[in-house]
Amino acid sequence: MGNKIDPIKGLFAANGSGHDKVLDSLQVTIRPDGAQSNVQVTIKVTPATDSTPPLSIAFKSNEATPAAPAVKIKESDLIEDGIATRVQGFLDRMTACYAHPLDKRINGVAAGTANANGTAASIQAEVCRGLFVDDNPAKYMENGRPVASNANFSGMFKDSSTGAAFDKGNFGYRLANGDVFMTFRSTTKAGSVGHSALLLRQQGGQLKAIGNQFEHEAFIRPYASERDYPLQPHFNYVATGYSMAVSNRTDPSTGAMLFSEAAVTTPAGKRLLLKPVAGRSFMVIVQPDGTLSGTGVQYFAAGYKDKDKATAGNPADRDSGLVFASPSSLVSIASPGGGDGWVVGDGALFPFSVSVFGRAVDGSRFNDSLNVLSTDRSGRIGCASLSNADSHCDNSTLVSQLAAGAKVWTLELYSRTLRQLELVKSVSFYKLGD
Repeated sequence: MGNKIDPIKGLFAANGSGHDKVLDSLQVTIRPDGAQSNVQVTIKVTPATDSTPPLSIAFKSNEATPAAPAVKIKESDLIEDGIATRVQGFLDRMTACYAHPLDKRINGVAAGTANANGTAASIQAEVCRGLFVDDNPAKYMENGRPVASNANFSGMFKDSSTGAAFDKGNFGYRLANGDVFMTFRSTTKAGSVGHSALLLRQQGGQLKAIGNQFEHEAFIRPYASERDYPLQPHFNYVATGYSMAVSNRTDPSTGAMLFSEAAVTTPAGKRLLLKPVAGRSFMVIVQPDGTLSGTGVQYFAAGYKDKDKATAGNPADRDSGLVFASPSSLVSIASPGGGDGWVVGDGALFPFSVSVFGRAVDGSRFNDSLNVLSTDRSGRIGCASLSNADSHCDNSTLVSQLAAGAKVWTLELYSRTLRQLELVKSVSFYKLGD
């Protein structure tokens, strides 16, 4: 911008303008890769369209730094001054909203109520309504879900969320229409922590929640998985890729699946087809030979964890033939006597949900999940039928359970970082081969 100040030793104001805005507009990612590191530098400029690739360079730490992109960046291409202050201002207003008791946040709720039922129209506190575009929560829509007690911002309808604090806000990027993507942390009075993201719109000098306005639920996130095989520990491996979560919606009146397929186009122009499976809550990727995979994740790299390098080959060459083990009728994730089912080490990420994956007796695949708090260390996953064609549950008893012959092959703990990177720890009860 014509200023020759020393970026290391020079002085400048941390006010979201000038050089401080340059720092807000840069994202530097360093990922270890053996003795070296993969480095990516991205400039958060406003794209011409939402499909315009990010302006970035990537290189390995032991290689020469590549030339900068041959693009002249104007100051008007960057975010407006003070974006960090506006992000923090939104979080401060959200903290002020949740400081109100539930009966003050939500209309028609008696004092002492634990959970309220309601929609966007039920929100009455001015500071809460002011979080949304036009001070109207009904304007918000994210992946087909409005503001409601059973949809988005459901915490606003719970007494357990009263006194929650919101911090660690980070400006991620800006869409072509000017909307801002941000990530943040929430902490309840009980100490439960969550990592979330929101799309905000600048209005009247403030950021206000608008959502992506999509009619249906779908998103793509970076994904890292660590897979363990207790029956064959030498095949334990780690893998990275992208999660393409396209919700497998059903008609609430008939139970029939609404969509026949969905398509995802990668930045390289490759088209991936996804199709629904009766027992899966999300669509799965169609393999090149036309068969259905069991996942919505496309892995780009994988490697065995065997430190002695005794396991040859690539996990992708083995993880296809499945040998299943039978589980109990309901899946309880706990140690004997009802103790901890998982541990979270110091500084480690906690899971947001635990899931099981398996096959019904007719060979169809299914998954069942349980959302957990950051403070939870055990849980019990019930069986839930997704559609009329879903046969993995036995609903004839008072408590729905797995149908006879249904088998679980994988247990998965799912987490997500503050920057929305998906991390998974899974344990699979089958053999990849001899």
